[in-house]
Amino acid sequence: MKRRLMAVLMACVMTLSLLPISALATDSVFDNAQEAQTATNVVATKTISGPDANGCYDIKLTVQGTTSQSSSTNNLPADVVLVLDTSGSMAFCSQPGHEHDWNCYAECTKKSNPTHWKNSKHITGTDCEYVSYLFGGYYRYLICGQHGHWMNDGNGDGCGNYNDDGTPKAVDDRRITHAKAAAQQFVNGLLAEGSKIQVGLADFSGANHVAKELTQNSGVLTDAINSLTAAHSDGTSYTAGLWAAQSILQNGKNQQKFVVFISDGEPNNGNYGTDIANQLKNNGVTIMSVGIGLSEAEAKYLKAICSDGMYYGTSAAGLSSILATLKETITSTIYAGTGAVMTDIINTDNFDLVGSDEKLASNGDTLTWNIDNIGKDMQEVHFQVKLKEDNTDVGELFTNKNVNLSFKSSVLEQDVTFTENAIGKPSVKVYSVTYTDGVEGEEVFADQASYNQLEGIPTPGFIGTPERENYEFKGWSPQVAPRVGGDAYAIVYTAQWELSTHSVTGTIDGNGTVANGNQPSVKHNEACTDMVFTPNLGYKIASVTVNNVPETNFVTGEGGTYTYSNEHVTENIEVVVTTEIDDGQTKDLSYTVEYYKDGVKVDADTQTVTKTVQVLEPNTLTVDRSKINTTDKYYGYKLEKTDPAPIPESIEDKGTIKVYYVKDDGKTKDLSYTVEYYKDGEKVDTDTQTETKTVQVLEPDTLTVNKSKINTTDKYYGYKLEKTEPAPIPESIEDKGVIKVYYVKDDGQTQQTKYTVHYTIEGVEQENDKVEVEGSAWINDEPAMIAIAEGGIPTPSNKYNGYKPDPANPEYPAAGTPVESGSEYTVNYVKRTDLSYTVHYYLKDTTTKLADDKVVIDQTFGAAVTEKALDIAGYNVFGESEKTITIGVGANEIIFYYTRVVYPYVPVVKPALNRDDHYAYVVGYPDGMVRPSGNITRAEAATIFFRLLTDDSRNQFWMTTNTYSDVNRGDWFNNAVSTLSNAGIISGYPDGTFRPNAPITRAEMSKIIALFAKLNKSEDRFNDIAGHWAEAYIKLAAGNGWIAGYPDGSFKPQQNITRAETMTMINRVLERVPSVESHLLPYNAMLTFPDCQSGQWFYIAVQEATNSHTYERAASEKNGDEQWIALRANRDWTQFQN
Repeated sequence: MKRRLMAVLMACVMTLSLLPISALATDSVFDNAQEAQTATNVVATKTISGPDANGCYDIKLTVQGTTSQSSSTNNLPADVVLVLDTSGSMAFCSQPGHEHDWNCYAECTKKSNPTHWKNSKHITGTDCEYVSYLFGGYYRYLICGQHGHWMNDGNGDGCGNYNDDGTPKAVDDRRITHAKAAAQQFVNGLLAEGSKIQVGLADFSGANHVAKELTQNSGVLTDAINSLTAAHSDGTSYTAGLWAAQSILQNGKNQQKFVVFISDGEPNNGNYGTDIANQLKNNGVTIMSVGIGLSEAEAKYLKAICSDGMYYGTSAAGLSSILATLKETITSTIYAGTGAVMTDIINTDNFDLVGSDEKLASNGDTLTWNIDNIGKDMQEVHFQVKLKEDNTDVGELFTNKNVNLSFKSSVLEQDVTFTENAIGKPSVKVYSVTYTDGVEGEEVFADQASYNQLEGIPTPGFIGTPERENYEFKGWSPQVAPRVGGDAYAIVYTAQWELSTHSVTGTIDGNGTVANGNQPSVKHNEACTDMVFTPNLGYKIASVTVNNVPETNFVTGEGGTYTYSNEHVTENIEVVVTTEIDDGQTKDLSYTVEYYKDGVKVDADTQTVTKTVQVLEPNTLTVDRSKINTTDKYYGYKLEKTDPAPIPESIEDKGTIKVYYVKDDGKTKDLSYTVEYYKDGEKVDTDTQTETKTVQVLEPDTLTVNKSKINTTDKYYGYKLEKTEPAPIPESIEDKGVIKVYYVKDDGQTQQTKYTVHYTIEGVEQENDKVEVEGSAWINDEPAMIAIAEGGIPTPSNKYNGYKPDPANPEYPAAGTPVESGSEYTVNYVKRTDLSYTVHYYLKDTTTKLADDKVVIDQTFGAAVTEKALDIAGYNVFGESEKTITIGVGANEIIFYYTRVVYPYVPVVKPALNRDDHYAYVVGYPDGMVRPSGNITRAEAATIFFRLLTDDSRNQFWMTTNTYSDVNRGDWFNNAVSTLSNAGIISGYPDGTFRPNAPITRAEMSKIIALFAKLNKSEDRFNDIAGHWAEAYIKLAAGNGWIAGYPDGSFKPQQNITRAETMTMINRVLERVPSVESHLLPYNAMLTFPDCQSGQWFYIAVQEATNSHTYERAASEKNGDEQWIALRANRDWTQFQN
């Protein structure tokens, strides 16, 4: 009793000593993720994804003890004490079959020596050896009868060190040897580089002999392990080992503490250690116990002291593997923090919470995640938010107002807090799009605003057509972007207007002109440009009409014009002017005769002939030839020619007749000059020109330079004139003179370059879309090059409606890349394959959905698709049951309409249910669960009712074949589906399928049980079945008392029925309804399930459906109440499946 009291007092003292020092530490707040991770080895994140098709965003919260880069190191602190059994049995051999127990020495065979003990199965004849060990005494030699199997040779070396012939063995197979080697590996693994773990060591037999304080010095622990021996004969005391461990741990500073306790036998000295073990565990110490070579019965004491599930059995040779596993278990369960709680305050101004994991506790706008311990395994939770329908805020909207993580840090040994900056603050970019008329003081149309617009979605369009009296709509400013985005979150598009216009036109007949006669766009109520009507020469204005109304205010006669003005044009204007000949307008006609000597005009001899005529008369005169001298006008000269020749009969007004005289040169001489050409300073000999002229000998030795023959413009291709010598080129030059003409390269002379981009649709060229890009190069470059224009080869994604650039198009040269002139590129477009169409199933004349929309994606533009109407129970297809559309780029929709079927179908001959024999008709799952809240499939429902048929009904409607494409021979449900279909209880779908694995709804189940109704009685008690296809079946099932519904008066016909609801309905149909749990058998006398416990609403129904039993009920019982008598054998349902 005194010893027990002392143990309790010591445990209390040590409990206080095990409290962490961090109780006095101050809190730390981290506002930076990297700093938080570095300081605490904890990473917390908050990320966002979405939105999904319903506009919901998924928010993920995570927390993890270490990063993946450091997960292989022991970088979190803990205290670990390794406790080893060093009692005498640890010196036993570990070889299989060499284990010793008292049976080796249980029978005396030589009565002459009462101290000789042996076991008859080990020793034969007279092989008994000397034994001095008699139940608790000390021994010197103790020999097992197995030949060569020594337990102790007197020197303490133990069993296994000698061969059969007495020679020493090479390998030490003692338990203590394996234990020390495994302990060394265990310590070295825990104290790897970078480790924050401290390790202590203790041993025990009947008492503690070695106790090493917590340290990170593996050398100290190595020496202590090597010093351990199994030479102690004072028994085995678990208490001694655990007291030593607790004494070592009281000096530890780390929050998490572990004891690894290893023994090869049951305690036989002192108590079993459970008291001190419980004290350690109550103070948060994790105890892992390892038994060497123990049976299940022998291991019960080690299992009693260890933490839940922490006992490990092994052989001595397997210790290394077990301790390696425990090392990984310890390092993976050290917590970076404890008592962790993450709080997230949702931004309910802009977002609604629409869903969350069960781990998250919700209180208004606050979600709380009670994480507790933070280990190396990542933990995560999710919740979902959605922008509020009435949200009008724009900008970068944060999903939360605040988020923080608080926990006790194992590294810092104090409370810490991570702020939202250290965790993450995801946001959503939200825009608004507004269309406004842009008119001050007048509302042309009401602003159209669209909110909750997300970046990247198509920009919502203006609804309707902008219209304004006396104005034309010219578009939006700025131009409407195809998709929402940009720096401005409140996007405003303003309508642009121009005043309406009128046409003002003026015409005059063919004898006049009009200025500004075509004004097609004069703005409403503004002035037009004055129109001036001017008659041609010789004509005058005869009449004027404006919009067919005569005008009189115009001037007639020569110089008379008409001007139309209008300061306020409010309609289309047409002005018409006519003319007539004016005889008062005349003109003077004349011609001239000029005389030339040697090409030089003699002005004094010029003659002019004049005549006056009406201005419209032809401009010609008759020539008086008699007054023109063409023979001997000048002495010493002879007639050379006349111009024109011969002299004409008539001549145009202002015409000239030229008469040329020349010298009569009989004697002549030759004069010449030379022209030389140079390119870039080099003379081109082949182009030298020599000009020669024969003249009268009395003429001077000068020649007139024929400049027309000297090319000073484009002599050489690609070159330009640099200079001439002399400069400028003289009019005349001395005989034998030289004129030099210099050319240099002309960069301004270029040749046109271009490349062409062809566009094709599925290989067919679109000629009108061809793009030619032009440039230039020096005219002599060969080959001529052109650079690809800015933006490169244009490949717009939306160039052709319903088509996209062909992924097989080649890689085109980038902008600025020089290519040869004349290069051609082809950009091919192929049909889009990312389109979709939607199939709707509506009640006739409404948009009420009778089935979920079918959305089919990955459709090709222009493809024809055909859909068939679904077979919806309780409804008939109205109109076509098969429709075809051609896929376009807009909304592609197929709509089927249905009308209701008023009366339920009831088979002419009803199959009967077995209401007498209470066989189990539901079995659990291989994991031992029954899953009452799980769904039940169509195949499972058919199988249940198939089993519940009477044998006569099953035989009557028996069928093993069916018309369904997805129910085949060999399927476990084939016979059930085939038989019930033959009986008219179930049916498939129009596409020929049965869909056996689809979940069955409450409405579908109601139809099946209604077909077994005994009473043709309907009851209308539910508020959500009016117009539903199964309305009549539901009412019939309710009238028979088989279905109930929900407290709010609803039935929820489209909701999938659970397994528990199914069993409840069927039990009512079968009149198998024990009223209280006491009418069943005791809990341990029935088949039960971990997920179906006493007190749950479905407990009685599940037990009734899963246990075959006999029963009795009162003769007056009318509601199916029964008293179970005993379980009975289950029926072999497999005989009906095969």
